[in-house]
Amino acid sequence: MKKSEYDYKTMSGIEYVGGNVPQAPSLTHDQLLKALYYVFDFMDRAMINFYLVGSTGESVKNHKDLFGSCISIAVRKNEWESGARRIADAFAAPIKETKDLVEYEYDGVPIKLYVLPDSELLRSPDTILYASEYFKLPNPYEEFKKEFTWLK
Repeated sequence: MKKSEYDYKTMSGIEYVGGNVPQAPSLTHDQLLKALYYVFDFMDRAMINFYLVGSTGESVKNHKDLFGSCISIAVRKNEWESGARRIADAFAAPIKETKDLVEYEYDGVPIKLYVLPDSELLRSPDTILYASEYFKLPNPYEEFKKEFTWLK
């Protein structure tokens, strides 16, 4: 087994049967970190609370290098629709949008923003220091993953 395949299996927490290991993500930690700082900046300017989810949340929660093919964040629907979204859109124009997903891009890195209904798991976030900034994760994170299984 190649080292990159082992690292990917370990970080994603998924065991692949029969050697069908997907290719390692094409984005580097540095690319993803720059995009994460960009998200932090524009969400801070819009004064919107956001939560790291998916592989982004897993990396930060475990204090590991970022991995994956995008930055994944979530916001509460009531905050997103309260008017702060207009400020976010002025700073970063969305490239694609559906009812529950807004997609942005920074320097070739896709950013997926999930608009979630209110949940107890988003009311008292876990705040983690990662790469010199404080980021929020749903709390408890494992329960969040069970409630929002569709969120990848």
